[in-house]
Amino acid sequence: MLGRPETISPSPARRSGKAGARKAISEQFVATGADVSVLVKALSDTNARIRYRAVVALEKAWNGRGIQLLCKAMGDPKKLVRRRAIEAFAKNKELAVAPLSEALKNKNELVRAGAAEALGMIRCKRAVAPLFEALRDTDCGVRGAAAVALGMIGDERALEPLLNACSDPQEEVRNSATRGLELLAVRLCDELGTTDARETLVKIGKPAFWPLCWRLTRYDWTACKRAADALGEIGDERAVRPLVKLLEPQPSLFGTWMELPLHNSSDVQKTIIDVVTKFLETSPSCFSDLELCTIKLLPRELYWIEMTGDGSTQRDVHTANCSTWAIKELADSELRRRRDLKNEKLASQESGSALHPKQREMGAKRTIPSVVGESKVAGWIRKLFLHK
Repeated sequence: MLGRPETISPSPARRSGKAGARKAISEQFVATGADVSVLVKALSDTNARIRYRAVVALEKAWNGRGIQLLCKAMGDPKKLVRRRAIEAFAKNKELAVAPLSEALKNKNELVRAGAAEALGMIRCKRAVAPLFEALRDTDCGVRGAAAVALGMIGDERALEPLLNACSDPQEEVRNSATRGLELLAVRLCDELGTTDARETLVKIGKPAFWPLCWRLTRYDWTACKRAADALGEIGDERAVRPLVKLLEPQPSLFGTWMELPLHNSSDVQKTIIDVVTKFLETSPSCFSDLELCTIKLLPRELYWIEMTGDGSTQRDVHTANCSTWAIKELADSELRRRRDLKNEKLASQESGSALHPKQREMGAKRTIPSVVGESKVAGWIRKLFLHK
């Protein structure tokens, strides 16, 4: 019967010469396990896939000799092999803290950096002290990996070393230190409902901005109040938009607009209003006209709804006329000031009036006629008023 002949897959040894045989051997010792001497030879192979599968086999055979070989694999020239060795240490968690702490003293900078990264993935607080030593390493890659690892662990003791690392002469280390501060702020914001870490977050500064904004959207009134206080003390103008957004009515589950803001606690609303008032007093230019109008339309009283024991709702009205009135007056005055500036600008454009350069400090105005002709009168007027 004529037709296309069936293709027969070649054997592993004939698949692609030596590479096919190596792959078949590596698959065999990963599946069935192999002697350590075989794995030592595999880690010295020129093929990166063989070395990768040897690391996988060493992960399954966790012993003293295997740990040493995994430390050696963290210095492999291929990033894929190094990454697999780091993940092998991270999967063993606290059992790998001691050998990784010793690996931070290795002569190879790739091994030291991989050990610091693995300690960060384990997130064990016993690794904080060795990572402090790694922050003073001569290699910038090791210092950067140690900074990120300290942020992942989330211990407050790492605050001062990370702040000092932000002034490192190498830009790579400074960026890693900023990333470490952001990760530390994330861990602190997770526990903000139970632990008051506002002072630490304020010391972190601007790297804590996005974690604090994320915490504002969680339905935890205590954490939201502390996050709003921290944003106000940090003084980052970017916090204006998310704070004002929390004062707006939010859509309900049924598609209609609720009368209440996102956080119905009067304490949270009062804290947010106090923080926004502080921004309005110090830097009103960071508010848009829409945000000022939103503040101006705030309700006269702040209230929240509490569920009673019988399932009904009870509205507890918290009178905050003083704080609400103050922020509404500030927003109204800023809107009037912007409107007046806009009107003055339009009037000056229509009349052609402008401040003379030499009299700008005195505040006097001189009218410049809009003469554009080439006549002698036009030139004389231009020289008189523009000194050209």
